Order: sequence, then C-alpha cells, then structure tokens
Amino acid sequence: MNVKRGLLIGVVALSTAVLLTGCGKKENKIKNYEKELEKTLNNVAAQIENEVNSLENQIDTTNTTNNATSSSSTTNQNGFEISFRSEEYTTQDKEGKTVFYNKRNIPTVKNLANSAAATKIENSLREISDKNWNELTKSANEYTEGGMKAYDTPYGVSYVMKTAANNSKVVTIEANQSGSMGGVSWTAREFYTYDAQSGELLTIGTMAKNETELKNALREIIKNYVNNNFSYIQNDVDKSIDEILNQNGNYGILDDQFVVVLPKYSFGSGADGVKTVEISKGVINSYLAEKYQL
Repeated sequence: MNVKRGLLIGVVALSTAVLLTGCGKKENKIKNYEKELEKTLNNVAAQIENEVNSLENQIDTTNTTNNATSSSSTTNQNGFEISFRSEEYTTQDKEGKTVFYNKRNIPTVKNLANSAAATKIENSLREISDKNWNELTKSANEYTEGGMKAYDTPYGVSYVMKTAANNSKVVTIEANQSGSMGGVSWTAREFYTYDAQSGELLTIGTMAKNETELKNALREIIKNYVNNNFSYIQNDVDKSIDEILNQNGNYGILDDQFVVVLPKYSFGSGADGVKTVEISKGVINSYLAEKYQL
C-alpha cells in the first residue's frame, strides 16, 4: 500500500487545477503554497504508511482448514524467545450449526545462541500438543458424525500452553486443558521442564541429586496433601503417587518452587478436580541436583 503516492497525485491534481485559473504573482504564490502543502502531506503520508505497515505485520494471513490465527505470548530471557500461534477446529451438523469449537496454541521456540536446544524444546512441545490435539479433533468428529446436537453455545475443549519459567537453568511450559465434549469435563494441568542448555525434557531422575531420595520425599509430601485435601480416597495412594511421578507432565521446576500435579481421578472422585502441590525451594532444594536448585 503506497499512501504517499496517492496523496501526492491528489496534490498535483489540485495544484494543476488552481494554476489554470491564475497568473503572474498569484501563480508564484500558489506554487509556494503547493510546496508547503506537498511537504506537509509527505510527512503525514509517511506516518500513515508506517502505521499501516505495522498493523499488517501483526496480522497472520495464513489460512488453513483448521482456521489458524496468530496469537503470541513471547518472553525473552537468557536467549530464549517463546511464542504461541493459535489454532481453532470446528465441526458443524447437517444444518451448518457449530457443534464443537476446539482451540489450542502451537509453540515456537528460538534462541540465536543455542538453536539446537531451542529446536529440541520446540519439537518436544509440538509433539505433546499434536498428540492432545489429534485426540480432541478425533473425538469432536466422532461425536458430530454420531448425531450430537448443536446448541446455542458450542461444546469444545481448549489446550493452551504458556511459559511458566524461563531462566538460566530451565525452561518450563505449563499446559492447561478445559472444556467439555458434552459430558464429563476435560480438565487437566501439565508442566514440562527442559534443561536450558541441552533442551532435554527433564524427569524426576534427571533433575534429582538422588532419584530415590527425591521420590521418597515427594511421596511423603503428596500423601500428607492428599489426606488433608481430598474428601474421599478410593484408590491406592502409594500406587497412584508412583504413577504420577513416573509420568512426564505431572511435575515441574518453576522460578521459586517445585510443583506436582495430581490429575483428576488420581485418588478419589472427579468432584475433587485437578490439584497442584506447591513445594517451596527451602524444602525441595536439598533433593535437586545442584544445577537445578532454585
């Protein structure tokens, strides 16, 4: 878009029309006015063009069958730039009414000083997001094809990631899932922690000074939390804790605390929902490898 060119054409046209009606000193005076007007309009046109270009650069014009749009949340610390692009997926019934509206955001990770780590983190996060997204879209299609009725407010599930920690030691991404497919709500909270130097996804074993000691400490902390925060315990607590600690996504290192997620149905009824155990650095540091201590 060339705003300046359009405005200058207008100036020339206006000046020509005026000059045709004047002569002598009036003609010189009009030419002076023309120069001043052209200078002013040049400045205005340049400002408008800059604003338009800035707005155009913010708009992602990519169109896909899944209605991809752009929505980023970027952090810039220690060389890592983490952004997210939104993607939507909808299904319609035979009358064209929307039955399901699902949403996720796709991560992009960059680091000019450590591109290998950035690529490794991005690939891991996209694999996690894709796996969840495939499950959501498949379920939406199956329910729609099975005759699910469209309501004024469509059903749908969102799976949204955000940066939870980004420092010299770790990069941690939090993922939240919420919504419904028409029955029981799909609710989850996950944390994925990566080594900021290697880009490796950390496990309890790789972030611990001693894996057994860290697991034993976490087991006691979680047991105490469950006994004080769950109204009804129907599962084997020790078995459930081991399953949680052996599954990526259920724990993470943040800037000032360690978190463990207790997924829905882990110990009791769905009414208890998803719970998160927050452990202070004063408690957890002695069990973490020195390079990951808070």
